[in-house]
Amino acid sequence: MKLAVAVATLTIAVVACGKIQVGGAHKIQEMDVALRAALDGPTPEYATKDIEGKKLWPQTRAFYERRQFAPAWLEKARPRPQVDALVKSLREADREGLDPTLYNVSMIEERRKEATKGFLSDKGIDPREAGALDVWLTYLYMKHASDLADGLSDLARTDPTWRIRPEKFDPLAHLEKALSANHISESLRELTPSAPEYDRLRVALAIYREIQAKGG
Repeated sequence: MKLAVAVATLTIAVVACGKIQVGGAHKIQEMDVALRAALDGPTPEYATKDIEGKKLWPQTRAFYERRQFAPAWLEKARPRPQVDALVKSLREADREGLDPTLYNVSMIEERRKEATKGFLSDKGIDPREAGALDVWLTYLYMKHASDLADGLSDLARTDPTWRIRPEKFDPLAHLEKALSANHISESLRELTPSAPEYDRLRVALAIYREIQAKGG
């Protein structure tokens, strides 16, 4: 009897595995179509209309063209570990004087939770949405990297009297290097200034925020 149950259990597992593999292939195809549609369609709303946004969106498209439109953050419509690393960095953006809400961190975290509810199944994210989400995550990484490297406001462009020119920064190359080395968090952290004066400003910001949180 025990042998029969074991055989039946194994048979069910094999059949289920086969279904997951077929479903996985279907998801890959659907996600590929959605990803290409997101890149070929009109500029999304999250791509800002300022100078930075007009630079980052073409770079986002170029990023996928270089990798033959392979997704970077999701596999078979399921988030890769790099997504968690990116979300963690975006959540900690306030330490650098940036507002995490600028990057819609809460929405990303919600989608991440939805994708993990299918324990021992091939649930993941709807592949029709996963392609667009992958593109959005790429844009968010490059935007956050640019904000860390150049700041939210490029005074060299908005104020003609500003004499200090920012160092040339290529967010696309930085992202490709980070993904290749699997160092998402580290790649963003290294963009922050290493000067002791900046460290003191970071500490002061944390102190003032604590005072504010206490009603001061």
